Amino acid sequence: TGRRAGTDGLSLEERGVQVKPNGDVAVDDRLQTAAEGVYAAGDIVGAPQLASTGISQAEAAIDAMFSDGKTVQKSASPAALLADAARYPIGIWTIPEIAFVGVTASHAAQMDPPLDIVEGRGRYSQSIRGHVHTAGTSAEGEYLAGRSGAAAQASQALTGPALKLVARTDAPHEIVGVHIFGTDACELVHYGTTLVQERKTLADVLAVCYAAVTYHELFKLAALDALDELQRRRWCEIHAQLKSANLAGRVEVIKYLRDRGANTEATYNVARALCLGKDDTLAPVDTFVKRLRRTQGPVELGVDIDAE
Repeated sequence: TGRRAGTDGLSLEERGVQVKPNGDVAVDDRLQTAAEGVYAAGDIVGAPQLASTGISQAEAAIDAMFSDGKTVQKSASPAALLADAARYPIGIWTIPEIAFVGVTASHAAQMDPPLDIVEGRGRYSQSIRGHVHTAGTSAEGEYLAGRSGAAAQASQALTGPALKLVARTDAPHEIVGVHIFGTDACELVHYGTTLVQERKTLADVLAVCYAAVTYHELFKLAALDALDELQRRRWCEIHAQLKSANLAGRVEVIKYLRDRGANTEATYNVARALCLGKDDTLAPVDTFVKRLRRTQGPVELGVDIDAE
């Protein structure tokens, strides 16, 4: 199964060119074959076997031919390209289109060391252009269930056109992957490639004023969603910390937070979100997060309450 280079019958071995069992021509990091002065590029040298990477390889091979044995640009060998998911985007011209660059959440978890990441989703139907072209149609799909508490999973299904940003959880939240499913995905991915290759952050994405009415707004929506998810995780951590402290009611919650130097107004807002009814029952984590989202006022405590 899969692709096989059409090298049969070319008698390449007789000319000193090494051919692999699957028909691919073996090359070094400068795309030179085992035969000195003979170079190869494109599908014939193996994966990724894309038109875009084939062009880059041809340019790199010509550069190597006239560089007196010195590599002038970054290697475009199959091994070098496949070793870095950020080197090139992939566009799949289905209907709708699919495009991606960089790593996925599952790939990040398998890296050594593993990357701790957050995903942010921007749905086409949430964008201004999307309201025109997808809202109310069969292409819209289902809206994502709101992220809530411990039950929220990063693998929540996307059933309609969307753009996903994969970013590091540690500040400044560098973007390491962009994945798009929908109209113009194969065009949009090039901005995503710039974000990944230049190590841009979620803040960099939000600093751009996006022209209306375009699907580039999806990058902003996805960045906002990623930051919202990071905030949700932090609120869940705060809930777990307060619950483990076995606090009895709002007064004890406020004292606990204030003793640790928490912001006064945020402390009261957090206490109101956590304590329910006259008996000050501690709210479940889902309810706590929902109440904080509705709070009109600061909820950043300004201190790490985990530190004693």
